[in-house]
Amino acid sequence: MVPKSPLPELSVWDASERFSRKQVYICQLFCRSARDCLRRFEVPSAEA
Repeated sequence: MVPKSPLPELSVWDASERFSRKQVYICQLFCRSARDCLRRFEVPSAEA
């Protein structure tokens, strides 16, 4: 599950349909710059 308080810079990304919650969660865990990390996942979310 995604933490209830995501990183501030993820607020827009977390609401974006372009990324799955799993991708956002992984980026929160492993990426200092979550936005830069998410750029690597710039594909339509296959699974919700």
